[in-house]
Amino acid sequence: MKRRNYFALLLAIAMVSTAFFPLTIFAETPITRPALHGLVTEVYEDGFLLSDPDMGDIILNVNFETVLGGVLAEKPLKTGMYIQAQYNGLLTQTSPPQSHADRLACYPLEGIVAELLHDGLLLTGDPIFGDVMVHLSECLARGFAGVPHT
Repeated sequence: MKRRNYFALLLAIAMVSTAFFPLTIFAETPITRPALHGLVTEVYEDGFLLSDPDMGDIILNVNFETVLGGVLAEKPLKTGMYIQAQYNGLLTQTSPPQSHADRLACYPLEGIVAELLHDGLLLTGDPIFGDVMVHLSECLARGFAGVPHT
């Protein structure tokens, strides 16, 4: 008889606690990393200076944890490369600000400029991507129609 009383008491406590403290289920939300893109203007021993058209100059530190994609997986980082970078969203209060690069990618395009657009150009004949519309910011060099471009 005592066991039934204990069981009934535990059941009552569980029902009361559920009423006051409902079980909350948290859905897993995907983590998206902030992104930067722009020209590499200086290369350092453990990082580089990126000229992002929206954020300005940012020093991105690189180490063994940084994932490299595109040609960066095979070739070293050089001044003049156009880089896409993901970072943790934290920037130092220094000038220029600094952060750690979580992921870096560089995908150069080759081909012939088929058409000039108001904000870029249409590049045809890239061996990997085919025809590509390239949007150029103010900091990138302009192309000329009919001229090979790399």
